[in-house]
Amino acid sequence: MFTQLNDPEYGKKGRCPQNKSFHPDGSGTGIDNIWWRVYSRPANLTMKKHLIFIVFVILSAPFLTGSAAKAPAAPAEERFGLFYSSLSPYGEWIEVQGGLRVWHPQGTSPEWRPYLLGQWAWTDYGWYWVSSEPFGWATYHYGRWYLDDYYGWVWVPDDVWGPGWVEWRNDDSYVGWAPLPPYATFSVTVGIRFTRAWSAPPVYWNFVTYRSFGGPIEYRTVARVDYVERLLPRTRSSGRYEVDRARIINRGVDRAVIERRGFVRVERTDVREVSDVHSERLTRESGVQRVEMFRPSPVELNRSTAPATFRTGDRKISLELNRVERARTRQIQRAEPVVPPATGRRSGPPVRYSPQGFRGAPAYAHPGPNIIRSPPPNQARSKGRPNRQAPRSERTRRRG
Repeated sequence: MFTQLNDPEYGKKGRCPQNKSFHPDGSGTGIDNIWWRVYSRPANLTMKKHLIFIVFVILSAPFLTGSAAKAPAAPAEERFGLFYSSLSPYGEWIEVQGGLRVWHPQGTSPEWRPYLLGQWAWTDYGWYWVSSEPFGWATYHYGRWYLDDYYGWVWVPDDVWGPGWVEWRNDDSYVGWAPLPPYATFSVTVGIRFTRAWSAPPVYWNFVTYRSFGGPIEYRTVARVDYVERLLPRTRSSGRYEVDRARIINRGVDRAVIERRGFVRVERTDVREVSDVHSERLTRESGVQRVEMFRPSPVELNRSTAPATFRTGDRKISLELNRVERARTRQIQRAEPVVPPATGRRSGPPVRYSPQGFRGAPAYAHPGPNIIRSPPPNQARSKGRPNRQAPRSERTRRRG
């Protein structure tokens, strides 16, 4: 069939006869000519060269035939269809620069902040945050929170589930927690790692006494922001995240420390998954306390149950997007009534802060993974009678 198999010119390296067609009859297409060159080579060529030509043909075929398929990948934000539809009744979705979509809760109090209304429960996942808010199943177990000086509190979605994404601090009298920012990433081998220096401002923190820690947390339970500024220098960083059999565990403050200093007994709480998207609550059956949690599968997480609208932001968010790892999501996989919307803007002058502190507060930034600098040694812990600015529960005499 092929008349040029015995042509001596083909045996010479780098030579190709210019006066002969690649196809015997001289009427071949681009693909035919390529195949002719492959099969008309003499047998003394190595198999390696044959394989290179075959791979080249396979990769070039769409371009030679003009049938290259155009199927661009969907943006990463399109994965969170269930978040978009389920959270829309309780806030608004804002698309900021870089195509990042964030969620802003509406109808909250000016004193509101993440991880404030709810209760901590000790479970097989460590400290589990059971929110009393209808959006808590998503915003406190996925993603990160950030306080912008224009948009206020915004939530950046993610698909890595955890019992509660917070950092911890405590001393002899108080225990506090703050939501992790979008700069905090989770790794199975490292734990929590920050992509930039970070010191959570006082407005991020919820501090309570040890005795109050074991019960429901409310506005009157947590320390005021101006008192938190005094608590931060005298408290120390505590807690860590671990992975045990594909299960993320929030160790937080040691359970024995809570019981000893709070004169309370912390019972273990069972965790049971349910299929109701609006369900996350504490129940008690036959004397056993249980958390009912909703954790959708990756397929369910990407499925929207209702259309959602997105507002284009009218200002740039202060979040450093180049420091946010938006593709950090493949680490672990299974493993109140709605009130009229608020404006979303904070009253008073804009809240501005930097990695070095918040309105002059001392900074204890993260110089590396899971490391927080110790407070200055010359700042002694306050002793004696509680300060008048402390919560009422602290000013009340403890009764064992």
